[in-house]
Amino acid sequence: HQMLHVLIKKLLVRVGVAGRQRLLQLAMPWARSPKRVLHAALAECLGLFAEVPEAGDGLVQLLRTALPALGTMVRSVGAEDDDAILAQTQSEKGTPAWRVAYAAHRAFERLLAGAPASAWGHLGSASLTLGPGPAASATQGGEEHAAGGRLKQKARKRDDSAMKD
Repeated sequence: HQMLHVLIKKLLVRVGVAGRQRLLQLAMPWARSPKRVLHAALAECLGLFAEVPEAGDGLVQLLRTALPALGTMVRSVGAEDDDAILAQTQSEKGTPAWRVAYAAHRAFERLLAGAPASAWGHLGSASLTLGPGPAASATQGGEEHAAGGRLKQKARKRDDSAMKD
């Protein structure tokens, strides 16, 4: 998996800015798919795009494109019922919700780490809308974090009871 990331990043550098923009345009429709596997793949791609050196408007455009899509992925997983997520994880059918959440959070991390502070000042336009506002976003993020904690607790209880059997 790690070597695949290295290869893809090298290819993203080689295709140049125009090539990366075209690849980004091809991948972004995956966000509208109901399939979690495409959401996880898109999040991983966005994280890789974030690690490729980009300057000026290209970086701002990546942030404007990636942040809303990643926010939507995280909110959709956070809105799911914890028991349904655990049941789906146990059945191993399809891509588990935790995988989408993990990939989206890693992409957020890569975007934040790769963007200089000067890039964040360019994001204040109306085209970047992640939610109802900073206070609501912070509250929602806390709720999503709490939901993840509850999910881990239920998984541990399930694993403990399975070990006793």
